[in-house]
Amino acid sequence: MRIIVNAFAALIGGAIIPGIEVSSVGVAIIFALVFGLLNATLGNIMKFFGCLINLLTFGIFNWIVNAIIINLAGKWVDGIHVSGFWPALFLGLLMAFVSSFVFNATDKRNKPKRK
Repeated sequence: MRIIVNAFAALIGGAIIPGIEVSSVGVAIIFALVFGLLNATLGNIMKFFGCLINLLTFGIFNWIVNAIIINLAGKWVDGIHVSGFWPALFLGLLMAFVSSFVFNATDKRNKPKRK
């Protein structure tokens, strides 16, 4: 489900963020897959070695790592164009916001029980 949510966020980002271009839904899904794989491997390595920086910046370093991962995924996937660091950073923030919104809205643990 996270792949679909990230693909949806990439499509939204392509529509509203200058510097992000997504050519199709299929490209967005492939981008989300590549982003997920890179984030699970390279992203975790970068976050591990940047743990102290992350503590000092109160988590902002994670956004920078995500922007780097988005730039890499954008270079590897044909049909998506990320024009630089700032559009990648804004796309990362949008992806985090959309994921948080979707997963909190669908989380059954947060809903009150009816009697």
